[in-house]
Amino acid sequence: MKKENGFLLVELLITLALLTILLPPLLGLLQTGTKLLSGAKQQTKALYLAVECLENIRTQHFCNLKGMHAQPVDDFPEYLYAVQVKELEQIAGNLPLKEICVEVYIPDSHRKIRLITWQTWR
Repeated sequence: MKKENGFLLVELLITLALLTILLPPLLGLLQTGTKLLSGAKQQTKALYLAVECLENIRTQHFCNLKGMHAQPVDDFPEYLYAVQVKELEQIAGNLPLKEICVEVYIPDSHRKIRLITWQTWR
C-alpha cells in the first residue's frame, strides 16, 4: 500500500463545516467579554474618582460641608459627580453628625457608584 501525503478533499470540507458551526459562538463570546471588560474598567475608574472626591470633601471643616449638584469631574469630563450632605438628628450628649454621600455617574450607562460616610467634629 502506498502512503498518501496531504489532506483529502473530504477532510478539508469537514474542517470548513466545523469552523462554520463553531466560529460564530466563539466570536460572540469574544464580543461579550470585550464589552464586560470595558464596563468593568469604567466602573473601576468611577470608584477611584468617588473615593478621591470623598477624601477631598472630608478634609473640609465640619461647618463648611455642603452638597453639590452633578458636575464634571476634574480631568475626566465624561464622568459626573454629585455630593449630598445631610445633617443627622443629634442625640442628647452626642456630637453633631453629618452624612456625606458622593455619587459618580458612569458615562454611557444608567449606572453610578455611591459612597457614603459620616463626619462629626474633630
